[in-house]
Order: sequence, then C-alpha cells, then structure tokens
Amino acid sequence: MYYPNELAHFKITNFKHPDGLLIFKDQPTTTAPEILAKKQVEKRLAQRLLKFCQHTIHGVNHIWEPRTKPAVRIFWCLVVTTALIGCIILYNTVTQRHREGILVTVVESSHLPIHTIRFPAVAVCPLNHVNWMRYHAAETRFLPRYSAKEAKTAFYNLVILLERMTFTRLNHVEEFLKIKKVPRSVRNIELSEVAKFMSLRCDEIFSWCVFDKTQMDCCKIFVPEYTGRGECMVFNSVISKESRIKKVLIKEEDEWSDTLFHILQKNTHNSLMVTPRISETSRNTRHIDPAKRKCLFPDEKSSKYDQIEGLGFHKINCMVRCEQKYLIDACNCSLSMFFPELPGQSNMECKVSDLRCIHDHWDIFNYLKEPLQDEYINDTRRGMICDCLRGCESLLYLVELNVIPLPNANDSLPQITAEVYFARNTLTKYASRLQYTYFDMISNFGGIMALFLGASVLSIVEIGYGIVRELIIFSLYKLFGRRKRRRIRIVKSRNEASEEKIKTTKDYVVK
Repeated sequence: MYYPNELAHFKITNFKHPDGLLIFKDQPTTTAPEILAKKQVEKRLAQRLLKFCQHTIHGVNHIWEPRTKPAVRIFWCLVVTTALIGCIILYNTVTQRHREGILVTVVESSHLPIHTIRFPAVAVCPLNHVNWMRYHAAETRFLPRYSAKEAKTAFYNLVILLERMTFTRLNHVEEFLKIKKVPRSVRNIELSEVAKFMSLRCDEIFSWCVFDKTQMDCCKIFVPEYTGRGECMVFNSVISKESRIKKVLIKEEDEWSDTLFHILQKNTHNSLMVTPRISETSRNTRHIDPAKRKCLFPDEKSSKYDQIEGLGFHKINCMVRCEQKYLIDACNCSLSMFFPELPGQSNMECKVSDLRCIHDHWDIFNYLKEPLQDEYINDTRRGMICDCLRGCESLLYLVELNVIPLPNANDSLPQITAEVYFARNTLTKYASRLQYTYFDMISNFGGIMALFLGASVLSIVEIGYGIVRELIIFSLYKLFGRRKRRRIRIVKSRNEASEEKIKTTKDYVVK
C-alpha cells in the first residue's frame, strides 16, 4: 500500500549558513549512580532536619513529619506562629523597659556605721565681716597719702557696705550709690581686696577648741575660706590651699558653701546635733544620659553642667559657678570674696565703679528660678536660671539646734559656745539602681523563651550548631560534586581529542 502522507514533502530553500548546519553540543548526561547519590543526600538531610526539630524545636515535628495530615499541620503552624509572635512581643517589652533606664531607690542599710563617712565641714562666719580696729590701716593701704575728705568719706561708706554684704544681700549698695561724687582713687579699689583685709582673723574669733576630746589650736584646724557668705573660718574642708594641706578628719568637705546655716546668739551654748544621710546611685547607670539619670557622678565631666575646677561635682558647686557666670555676663567682673577665683583672670575683680552695674542687676542676683518655672508659673520677674543636677554620690547633713543660755554670762565680754556631734552611731544609706539590668533582661528573656517555645540557651546553641553543620555538609557536597563533574569533563574532552586525532590520521592514510 502507498501512504503519501508518510513521505516528507520536498521544499526548495535558498538558506545557506556560513558555518553550515547548527549542531547542538553534547550535554553531559547524569548517570544513574549520581542521581541515586543525590537522592540519598536529600533524604539524609530531611531525616536530620526532622530529628533536629523533634529534639530542639517543640511543635515543628508535627509540621515536618511526612505522615502528618494537612489539618494537623495547619493547626500546629498556627500554634507555632502564635508562640513566636508572643515571644517577640514580650521580648520587645522587656528590651523597652531596659532602654527606659528606670531607677528605683531602696534603703540599702539603715544601720551603717558612722565611722564609714567623713566628719562634716564646719564653717563659722561672723555676722559682721569687718574688724574696725584695722580701719586706719586700711585707709593707709588703699587711699593715697594725702587724700581729700571726700575720698575718706566714700571709703568709710564702702567699709560700712562690706560689713554685712553678701551676694544676695545688696540692700546697702543703694545707700552707697547716693554719694554724688566718688573720687577716682576710691572707684578703682577692688571690693574683694578691702573685704579680705578688713575681715576677722582666727585669733579674733576663737578662744579654745576641742576635737574628739582633745584640746587643739583653733588656728591650726580652722582656716580662712571664702564662701557665699563672705570670708569664714572653716574646719575639715578641702576648698582652700591651707585646708588641702591639713585635710583633717562639717557641709561636705569639697562643697563650696551651703545654704543651710544657723545664727548663734551671744552668751549661749549651742548643741548642733548632726544626722547624716547618704544617697548613692549605682555605677552601672553611667551609660545613661545624666539628664535622664538626673544626677552626675563626682568624676564625671559634662559641658552642660557647671563645675568648679579641682573639685568634684556637687549641686551647690554648680549653683555657685552659675551665679558667678551671671555676674560676669552682666558686669564683666567677679567677686572672689563670694566665688572661686578664675584661673588666669585676676583682672576680672569687681571694683567700686562696678557697684552701679551690680545694683542695676540686683533683682536678677537675688532671685533663683527653676529651669522650667516660666512654663508653669506666670512670673515676669527676672532671675538666675541654673540648670544643676544633684550629685550621684551625696552626703546630706541634717542639723538640729538646741540652745541654752550660759550661766554667769558677762555682757561686756560676750561668749558663744558651740558643740557639733553626730546624733547616732549609725546612719541610713539610700541606693538608686536600675530596675532592669542586663541580667534581669537575660533572665526575663529566658523565661519568655521557656514559656512560649520551650527553649533554653542550649536550644539556641543546638540551632546554631545544626545550621552550621548542614551548611558545611552542603558546601562539601557542592565542592566534591563540582570537582567530580570537572574530572568527567576533562576525561571526555581528552577522549574527544583522541578520537579527533585518530580520525585525522585515518583521513590522511586514505588520501
């Protein structure tokens, strides 16, 4: 029989390829042993993964096991997903609490021995700072030899002004400024120099001193020091050079001056009972910003908060330096009888001619505002705004004063006796620390993992170990497979070259 459809229809074409007909290259065929080895590796990996999930990740084995029904797999997928989401949410909550840096204050000890702290620095400041017995000597020192009566009168009024003058008590400045004409010889006098020369000396204040049941020379343990209340005689302080040399064992020893003071009347015996209280912030909070921590460590440096050079950070020191800056900004001068000296700026001392500027800004110097006060209180008064944090290590002295009159008192020779002592042999120590530390975060995270995933640190190690192991096995499999294919390709190319060479030789022989 003849089937014309089975014959190929002849078609004339003019197609001619320059290289002849296109021929596909021979592809390396995968042998049966290679396919079998690949399937064995895949099966082995699946078995390891299933075994790993059964022993390490709870619930995943129900999803991975081949014989599990689809409904069961969906159920366990939802369970595992919910557990993971809950774990992530609680972990974010714990880390957020740690980032907030919440501080809690607790009573670390209510019976800390009193000998663990320093004895406070005691400052004795005369209410009247001028010793009038040196007035004529002061005239000779600060006025020219042949001074006019106007100069002597102005200098006398200046000494009256300095008698009870403090930085926040400038009431008598206005009376001095009522003088119509102040001679130039008086206008150029530095206020602090006159105050220091006219101040009372140690032997003019004290008669006898007893420390720790031992009678001592008062002028060896009390040294002159300039505070916010003028020149005072201070015991157990490290502010002045003399006190730094002695450094005997009442404010803290490295504080400039304290706002807490008691006025002692004549012919009285005064018992000052001191109750110390320590407040410390844990050192593990140093990584927190001081504004958030709300305190500054004594050895911590900060450009935002003022400090006195050579002294540790205290809130009082910061306030003093802030007040000094306001005075310098307003009048371009400073008063070393109230504030610390400025290194390298000895020509910044306020003179009598600067009293007009000081008086014009008296309302600012006399009123201290809080940093955020204007946002909450409608107060139009001018004042000093000093942003000063408390110290992270502070020692506060609470003082109770008991006064009794002296028997057989002589009004012509008035006396004042004072006794300073600790109220108890123990004190209370408060400690501020982080509510959530790194250890708390780790322990909480471990509890979350155990609750939601049934995992632990060992589980994490096992997961990491399993991933690294499988990656190594997979890499080695790929590496050896690539080398094996390369060897097969080299052998095949060599065979093809040999066959080509043999074919060429045969053609040559035939010719």
